[in-house]
Amino acid sequence: MSPFLSNIGSALAHENSFSASKSKTGEWRVKRRSLWNRFFFWKDRDYHLKRIGQIAKVLNQEIRDLPRMKISAAVKDDSLKVARKFLRSLNPQQLSEPHVSDCCRQLLAAKLGVEVGVFSANPEFEEFALKSHLERYLSDYDHEIRVNPENQQISLMFEGKYQTWEVIKDQIDLLPLPGKNHPDNPRQMWLYGQNGVQKRDMYAWTKLTPYKVVKPDWGNRYLFEFTVCCNPSFGLNGDHSWLELKTPQGEIYSVGLYRPGKTRSIDTFHTPLRVKKGYLMSPDVSVWWPTPIHRIPVEITKEQFEKIKTSIESDKMNEENRHFQLFNGNCQEYVNEKAKIAGIDLKTSTFVLRNITPIKWQKIYDKTMRYLPKLVHKIFYISATIFLNILHWILGGSIVDKDLKVKGVEVKPLIRSFRDLFNPQKLYFHPPRYTGLILKKEIEEWRMQEGPESSRRYRLPSECLMSS
Repeated sequence: MSPFLSNIGSALAHENSFSASKSKTGEWRVKRRSLWNRFFFWKDRDYHLKRIGQIAKVLNQEIRDLPRMKISAAVKDDSLKVARKFLRSLNPQQLSEPHVSDCCRQLLAAKLGVEVGVFSANPEFEEFALKSHLERYLSDYDHEIRVNPENQQISLMFEGKYQTWEVIKDQIDLLPLPGKNHPDNPRQMWLYGQNGVQKRDMYAWTKLTPYKVVKPDWGNRYLFEFTVCCNPSFGLNGDHSWLELKTPQGEIYSVGLYRPGKTRSIDTFHTPLRVKKGYLMSPDVSVWWPTPIHRIPVEITKEQFEKIKTSIESDKMNEENRHFQLFNGNCQEYVNEKAKIAGIDLKTSTFVLRNITPIKWQKIYDKTMRYLPKLVHKIFYISATIFLNILHWILGGSIVDKDLKVKGVEVKPLIRSFRDLFNPQKLYFHPPRYTGLILKKEIEEWRMQEGPESSRRYRLPSECLMSS
């Protein structure tokens, strides 16, 4: 990694504001902005666009200078990770700056192992590759993009054979169309598997089939795997949990509970906490997101595997009875529900404030509360309970979607009465972040204290198992 990229990575890690400037020797360097500079140019949009554009211009050249890499190597390359992190830190206005747009295209081309020019020769491919994280599918299945040197036409694996992009895009709906589809009826008329792009809706299935077959590194075992994608840093959204089932033959099954897409203001701002329709997706696309993935594998029996698989297929057949609510029926709770079939009972519930506040704030709070009387604890707890439950109610915690009522499904909202506003239990839920970051660490520490690695790797403490 070049010094320029390394310094950008360090600045981003420490959340420092910076600019790019040339040294006396003509080399570009990262310069931390002074407090006076940040204050003076606080709301100067033109200054910030120019500053960001200059960084992107240098970054673009840095990416161009990198050697061409295979897709599997590009996905893991530290230089490209720094570039992606910088671009993801920008707002929509900054992303539209010409140098930034060029940098985004150059980064995508580098991750796909192609030249930027192929995008203009293959209409709609750039948008498809960007929004679907295509490079991660290609890396996972060890596939490649083939480029015709004469006309720059791209070929991808399509249902077992390499086909040109022109042929593929005419046979599939590339992306969901919110304007034409009801937001509570999600669909994606393609998926990527070991045979490449396939013409299939990942929401429309009846039998659970493996999305991948590999040489198993877990031996002659059946596994139930808690799988979570979340960033280690504080965030209010984007976390997700799903389950994977693995067999001794190397088959990997994946399924997760999703809510409808956020295509209307009611889903984002008005009543996001109302009870909505829930959908089971297989395979769960989160496994190909660039967000870090955290896994807790647990050994199960063949009989338990079959029971879980049958239960999931039954859930899909009766999907009209499935709902999604962040505090009472989210993706993590669905995983827990299936885990209990195998006698696994992870304690994933935690108070909401532990999930929506930065860790450093929580440490300050915990340290401060040690020296305060219990009465102060109680007053704070009651005040927080009332305030957060009222906020929950305002954001739709007492509402059930009309579609669920019409279907005659008996679904109750979390906030059902005035008394519930004073109930602290309404503020405990099952965030994926808690499972992926806290419980995983605790379980791994316990496993390290147990016997040989082969025997401890897939075991759980007794408190994580249901009593027989």
